[in-house]
Amino acid sequence: MSAVYGGVGSPLATKLPDPQAIVHTLQDLFGKGIEWKKGAPPPASTKLFVATYVDDKGDVAAVCLCDIALAATSGAALVLIPAGAAADATRRGVLDPEMLDNFREVLNILASTFSHMHVRFGAITAPGEVVAATVKSIISKPSARLDIEVGITGYARGRLSVLAR
Repeated sequence: MSAVYGGVGSPLATKLPDPQAIVHTLQDLFGKGIEWKKGAPPPASTKLFVATYVDDKGDVAAVCLCDIALAATSGAALVLIPAGAAADATRRGVLDPEMLDNFREVLNILASTFSHMHVRFGAITAPGEVVAATVKSIISKPSARLDIEVGITGYARGRLSVLAR
């Protein structure tokens, strides 16, 4: 499936955060400039963190895919860990516990960008860990998706995808 984003007012827009809302939330969170552009779905070989957002019934409403580069840089930028440490984590393909906790908090805060529906951050699955069947289903056949590349001033760029159930 190709990258799909319906834009403001379209039926697809009701299922996804507005990219500008994501960017503004990240700018406010990090106190740094955020560069972004529409991206493509990550290549199948990319190691991804898989985060879920659940509705009031506890059902997965959306999935966020994030490459290691963006996970490391956002986990570092949140508490001003140097960019070099984020680059090292990206090269190793593993976040240290502090970066992972910080990244988890970034994902939690991004739940606020789903202003059209009430969701909360559910869980995160690290690259290589088993992803639940319901989550795999959303990843393979989302009703809508948003793919963007994000850069935090002073840190490396990474990819973020949001997929709706």
